[in-house]
Amino acid sequence: MINWTTPFKGIKYGKWYSNLIAKAKLRGWTKKSAPIAVERHHIVPRSCGGSNIKENLVFLSLREHYVAHALLWKMKFDGVNNMKMVHAFNVMNITRSSKQSKINSRLFEQVKLERIAHLKTLRGTLSKSYGKKYPPRSEETRAKIREMWASPGFKEVMSIKHKEFMQTEKGMQLRKATSERQKGTTRSKEAIEKTAAAKRGKTWEELYTTEQIARMTLANRNKVYTEKGKLAQIENSRKVGQRPKSENFKKMVSKRMTGIKRETMICQHCGIECVRANHTRWHGDNCKLNISR
Repeated sequence: MINWTTPFKGIKYGKWYSNLIAKAKLRGWTKKSAPIAVERHHIVPRSCGGSNIKENLVFLSLREHYVAHALLWKMKFDGVNNMKMVHAFNVMNITRSSKQSKINSRLFEQVKLERIAHLKTLRGTLSKSYGKKYPPRSEETRAKIREMWASPGFKEVMSIKHKEFMQTEKGMQLRKATSERQKGTTRSKEAIEKTAAAKRGKTWEELYTTEQIARMTLANRNKVYTEKGKLAQIENSRKVGQRPKSENFKKMVSKRMTGIKRETMICQHCGIECVRANHTRWHGDNCKLNISR
């Protein structure tokens, strides 16, 4: 029994569709165990409230998959869901035609005409964003949204809600899918330069709030690196240190360090007094005058 949340008029076609799905479920085919080519099908279409859970998925033969979408279209769902079924069946026809499969010409003509008629009703009512998830917003709606985001405390509340959502199972799946989609992709030079230009020449205090700096500092202290990660960091630091520094950069560093008293150490081999970082790198056990080296 299929739990439909969206009503439809074609009861006869609904029964045929239920029988087709029941037969496929009883058969229990998978992509690997099926003796013929099969395709995965959502029993309740996602546009009608269906999900990707295992109970809502079934493997159908190519012919059965085509028939299933034809029946979904013939079931005549209420409202915009009927147009979604028309679109899905239209795509199915195009796909099958490209593979030179036999298509019922009358069905193909009927679904095409119905889709064209629906598109004509939308002409002039929607902009180029037709087909996207949301229609374009009016100026009044945009003004309300800007006012809402400008209200005090709203950003903090939305930030907390976003963090809570990202900790849920759905949020974790979304984050994983985004990570997989971005693997291997590189940002354009223009985007990198735009981000760098906004930060160039500014201190942390100018870029971030006191609370943000405290959080980043705490996060850096609690980071745990693998041996491979430590070696990569050392190599990156070495490359950065070897880059030629501009005069503006030298002046900026000098200005930042003016008035700051750092801890110094005296090398036991050459007697030179220097700051701890230079002592660790150039003196002590690494000193040129160290005979035991």
